[in-house]
Amino acid sequence: MKLVDTHCHIDSDRYDEDRENILKEIGENLEFAVNIGYDLESSKKSIELAEKYDFIYGVVGVHPTDINGYDENLEKQLEELANHPKVVAIGEIGLDYHWMKDEKEEQKKIFKKQLELARRVNKPVVIHTRDATADTLEILKEYSDIKGILHCYPGSYESALQVMDNYYFGIGGVVTFKNSKKTVEAVSKIPLERLVIET
Repeated sequence: MKLVDTHCHIDSDRYDEDRENILKEIGENLEFAVNIGYDLESSKKSIELAEKYDFIYGVVGVHPTDINGYDENLEKQLEELANHPKVVAIGEIGLDYHWMKDEKEEQKKIFKKQLELARRVNKPVVIHTRDATADTLEILKEYSDIKGILHCYPGSYESALQVMDNYYFGIGGVVTFKNSKKTVEAVSKIPLERLVIET
């Protein structure tokens, strides 16, 4: 049995020197990996990687810290990209109240626009939430027909219960941090079939 990496950013410039080696290792050791877009350019790069490697799939969307300039034209381009056969979801979308590059209400508005995009193209979503779990869950409940992954899940088991029917919970290296007690407890209680691994 091979593993799957449900969330990576292989297109990141930090991998410029060894990207080919990383891709070779993914091809040899994983069933597949999902490269996640966080803006228009990275979404396009996700598709380029997916077209070049049969074991790479793409996700397209705009991260909450990159929503400045999100408009109808950008959304139209995302929708066109989303229809690519190797695009498996819309993301990485959501709310980030830690970095706060845009006001909460603007983040919520763009988050909802991208959830509506996911609904139109009939794709699941990859959700980013940082210091915004309550607002994220409230919005997800408004879109109860949409399914997906809560990436790098930061919440409690009790919070997870609110959306467990529609969402998987992405767990990465954060679970090994000493101050990660809430995540460790959540992972110990969330059914194994609702957990996914990500780097």
